Amino acid sequence: YLFVAKYTNRVLCIHWVKNFGLEEFLRPVAGVNNDGDGGSDIGIEWRCPSELSRDRMYDLNRGSKRQPMIKMWKFAHCHNMEIPMAPCVQGDLAKAMKLYQDNKYGTVGMVSREPERINKVNLLVQRHSYGGDDEASEDGMHYMPDIYNWQHAEMMGDIFRVMFEPIPALAKRINATMANLGLVENEFISTHVRTRYPTARLRIIVGHLKFDKDGGLDFENKNIKSYMVGIMRNALECGHMLAPNLKKIFFVSDHNEATRYAITNDFTLGKRRQDKGKGITLRPVGVDREKEPLHMEGNHSVNALDFFPVFEDLLIMGGSRCVSHGIGSFGSFGAALGGNKCRAIHRKYTGQTLQCPNEISLQHPVVINATEMIFGETTGGEGKLTYDINSYVQLPMPGSDN
Repeated sequence: YLFVAKYTNRVLCIHWVKNFGLEEFLRPVAGVNNDGDGGSDIGIEWRCPSELSRDRMYDLNRGSKRQPMIKMWKFAHCHNMEIPMAPCVQGDLAKAMKLYQDNKYGTVGMVSREPERINKVNLLVQRHSYGGDDEASEDGMHYMPDIYNWQHAEMMGDIFRVMFEPIPALAKRINATMANLGLVENEFISTHVRTRYPTARLRIIVGHLKFDKDGGLDFENKNIKSYMVGIMRNALECGHMLAPNLKKIFFVSDHNEATRYAITNDFTLGKRRQDKGKGITLRPVGVDREKEPLHMEGNHSVNALDFFPVFEDLLIMGGSRCVSHGIGSFGSFGAALGGNKCRAIHRKYTGQTLQCPNEISLQHPVVINATEMIFGETTGGEGKLTYDINSYVQLPMPGSDN
């Protein structure tokens, strides 16, 4: 959305159409709205004008081009893996600007939100963000980070910190939780396990997948528990491998009973490391909740406070040094908030465990090709980010010399 706002010469505002507005949880960085909170003017006022109320935002009975308040342009074909992204997006941006020209509000959407399609869009954005003040590598090329699986754009953490901060009530809760658990920013590992992800294995065990966004998975079921504990143990092992000197592991899950199991049991970790075979026994820390955390898309609540755990877990993960995550975008979002410099993926997209180290957790450089830029932009340039492969924690693959 930032990318589209730039190239359509529009001011960006965010109108979140979940159960509650985003401003119920986050606010612009203090100082940008001159509300007496203090702080410096380093953020962006992203909240939409009040005239864009929830009930007037979008009329579902009208097409996207016949909306009374806001015009939507859908990138219907650019997500296609066989179509070159740059010329397609450039053409669609021109059409979007024409659609918006007589309208105060405009927005964009994508027909498909599958991870590989989203990654293709994010790679286009990164192509225009990297180049390191026109300092090319020894081979004369500019490079940027690769994006794969559920990974977020590399600069997401920096963007988030410029645009958002938790509202005071949420910030107070996060600070209290971290103090209670003995967590110090950048001095702990986070491990995320998505227990309710709709995998084929869970469908076989349970017989349905309704628990994905609505909850209700019976963790105490013998078969479910055995399956999940194995995933949890592997996830913790992957996290420990990233920073074996750190003794604090923050465990996050979409199931309160999975978290309770993790924080009330000891785990012997480190036996897989090639240089040491004894291992170390650790007990993770986490928030022991009475109920399953609500899913933003599957549960409707009358109180925004019911969704505080979602943001609490996410922002604490963002303060860790390293993140071990599996399938889904929540854990990878936490890794992105921490800079994506130290992360491991502990599950395949099918839901099966993936032992660490593994190939898909490695970071690979991608050449920025000038033919894949829009509106005649060139690679490199003043103010762009510099890609440094050496800034990433990379677990050496078995048999490698590194």
